[in-house]
Amino acid sequence: MMLLRPVELAFARFQKTRDAKALAIVFDRTANELLRVARHVATDPAAADDLVQATFLTAIESAASHERGRPVLPWLLGILANHARAARRHARRQPDLQRLRGDVIADVHAEIEARDVRSELAAAIARLPDVYRPVLRLWFEHGLEAHEIAAVLERPAGTVRAQLSRGMDSLRRLLPASLAGGAALTVAAGNGLAAVRTQVLAHGVATRGLPSSLAIGGLLVLNHKVFAAGAAAALAFVLWFVSSPPAPPAIAGAGERTAAEVATAPARPPATAPAAADRVDAGAPAAPRDMAPPASPRTSLVVRVRDKDSGEPVPGIGVALEQPEQRVFGLAFVSTDREGTARFDEPTPGGYTIQLDRVGRSGTVAVAAGKANERTVEIPAGIVAEGTVLDEHGQPAAGASVVRHGAIHSAPTLAIADASGRFRIAHLPDGVELQARRAGNAPSLAHQVEGAPGTHIELSLRLHAGGRRITGRVLDAAGKPAAGAAIALLPAAAASIDPFARGVPQPRAAWQHTDRDGRFASDEVAPEKYVVVAIFAEWATTPAVAEADAREHDADVELRGAPPAVVEGSVRRNGKGLAGVDVRAFTERCAIPIGYLQNHLGHVMVRTGRDGSFRVPSLLPGEVVLHAFEGTAVLAEKRIRAVAGETARGDLDVARSNPLAIRVKAPAALPDGLRAWVHRRDTAPDATPSPVEIDARGNGRYDAPRPGPVDVDLAVLPGRGGYWLGLARIEMVGADREEVLFELSAEQLPSRHLRGRLVDALKAPQSGMTVRAQRTDGPPVLLVMAEAMTAADGTFTIGPLPAGRYLLTSGALTAPRRLCDALLTSARDEELGDVVLRER
Repeated sequence: MMLLRPVELAFARFQKTRDAKALAIVFDRTANELLRVARHVATDPAAADDLVQATFLTAIESAASHERGRPVLPWLLGILANHARAARRHARRQPDLQRLRGDVIADVHAEIEARDVRSELAAAIARLPDVYRPVLRLWFEHGLEAHEIAAVLERPAGTVRAQLSRGMDSLRRLLPASLAGGAALTVAAGNGLAAVRTQVLAHGVATRGLPSSLAIGGLLVLNHKVFAAGAAAALAFVLWFVSSPPAPPAIAGAGERTAAEVATAPARPPATAPAAADRVDAGAPAAPRDMAPPASPRTSLVVRVRDKDSGEPVPGIGVALEQPEQRVFGLAFVSTDREGTARFDEPTPGGYTIQLDRVGRSGTVAVAAGKANERTVEIPAGIVAEGTVLDEHGQPAAGASVVRHGAIHSAPTLAIADASGRFRIAHLPDGVELQARRAGNAPSLAHQVEGAPGTHIELSLRLHAGGRRITGRVLDAAGKPAAGAAIALLPAAAASIDPFARGVPQPRAAWQHTDRDGRFASDEVAPEKYVVVAIFAEWATTPAVAEADAREHDADVELRGAPPAVVEGSVRRNGKGLAGVDVRAFTERCAIPIGYLQNHLGHVMVRTGRDGSFRVPSLLPGEVVLHAFEGTAVLAEKRIRAVAGETARGDLDVARSNPLAIRVKAPAALPDGLRAWVHRRDTAPDATPSPVEIDARGNGRYDAPRPGPVDVDLAVLPGRGGYWLGLARIEMVGADREEVLFELSAEQLPSRHLRGRLVDALKAPQSGMTVRAQRTDGPPVLLVMAEAMTAADGTFTIGPLPAGRYLLTSGALTAPRRLCDALLTSARDEELGDVVLRER
């Protein structure tokens, strides 16, 4: 099988579909090399630009003549050489002096006009603040794109895009009224490859049967004065066209957008772009207004994303629309433009939930038919994550995707690693996980983003060796291909890892989606066993789970859904149904362990109707626990077994209330995240305990019925990195007891920290390593464990912790490396100095 490089793949796609995005990939990957050659054979820079443009236009017209799989760049260089020879022959011809005189006069007038415009523009740029001047000069005078400007100025690309947008606004206010409308901006921006790219793409889309106002005898000729007059309309047209969604890929299991598609995805069209009904060929006579058929009202939606603190527009945020009653996987995210705007053309009227790619659900919007609908949403400042993606050899992994894991059955792409493997993502919420993916490699571990708003963190995401392939087909309960099902590929070893171990990089599933034939394929597979989970778009089909062994060779699996496991019941007190009560169903155990995915798929929440009845439409088969809630209070609990294709009865009787008051007293302020955990002794030993919030005054209340004795633990979960601090336990609390009291001493309160610096045997700092502290002298039932990640200089701080003896380890929980012992008292923090990470 021939493996094609991205340029060859993109050109093959352009040959087949005339996809403008594919043409953009070919241009961006080859234009610089063509321009270098053109400058050696052309008479001046403008002529070199003309050669590059003519080369691409000929390639567009002759695309069918290129043999699939053959290198594209040598073919393009051959075309360029032919055009260069033709240009030299043309230059040797005797010119028509009379015609030349008229052209020269016209050119002189045009050049004087352009020179005046550039002079006004340069003066206006000079009056801008320092931060905007170099950005706009590189944009106008050199024709650089935002990502190229970012590389030159060593600024983040997102920052440059924002500075371009704000600088343009300031520039328009400084220019004379006759120029501020766009003429100056158009003339100045008409130079360089940026202009060539615009015209090439315009011609590329014109060859699909769409009109092009810049077509001259079937060929576009780059003349900077002509471009100055028509570039604004052409640019709007091109941006409108290339922003249209491409046809779905023919490759099975394509899942999220490829790195190349994300890297070359253009901005959405500006607000001034003409509507589709208004676009006409500039060379065609305009129809009389009174003869034009009445335009039907168009339905559109504009979503504006603003920073919650500053109110500034936020570019580069993915926005998707989700219908509340629709189970859709792999949401189509539209990236906001420089003005923080995402546009949706012809959305189906109705209600939607707005999803932002990095923070999830962020409001709702009602789309009215035939109207221009608008909605503004705010995104918190959040955390900024910067870092590097490395391959399995420790080298920069250019083009790798950085994806987010959260509560949805997919992993949207937030960034693409640049040539040095670097990425930057802003506006991240605390607790989400970032993972690197690249075709041919197994994904990296997922690193959790932690910190307060405004925090900057540095991550290193390392891809794992691939070498294997898993393919498969998904069928529904009737045996028909299941299109659009979400597929999760998870290493089987990850199924045994504690899903609540925050702060430790974790293996996460690689998500993708089935094609219309229900097929999928992934080459992001290491030589090991995998669990494959298929989640169906229809609620009426139970998720399917299978095992795939890729240790020795590629694996192929078939997953078939089953009819749903349904639970019906009612919540009653004294024989009367309770309306508006939340019922949570959670499948605690499955036949095949699926690790953290159990938390994604095992929870279903419904609400009782007026008569107290409820129905859980689809559950993972297995052992299910039902809880009835009123607010945060647990009213009743029941355990049942759910079987695929069967309906189980799950009536919940709210017994006579015997609430348990939980009081906590301490010599100092209580820590954040303090909770009581109530274990019912009439349930299985590994059953999930019920949490009770403890307020700042030390009060909590457990409202669920207690048919027998319970054990109560007091623990701290601050909501960040790998913490579980068990402080105290009271056992055998009788059902008739109304209150328990925890009286904590200063030594029991988490108030002190362990600090040190992790180094190797040669005293070199070890960054990005997990250091774990676990208490060794407390009661076995009270787990006390906390973790931290070392900074760039190897330093770490763990805490706050209660006093006691601790063992420090590093690495994964399953294979820890012992570091040292430490004794922490309530009197002061413990400074450990250099802690040596020794070889195994």
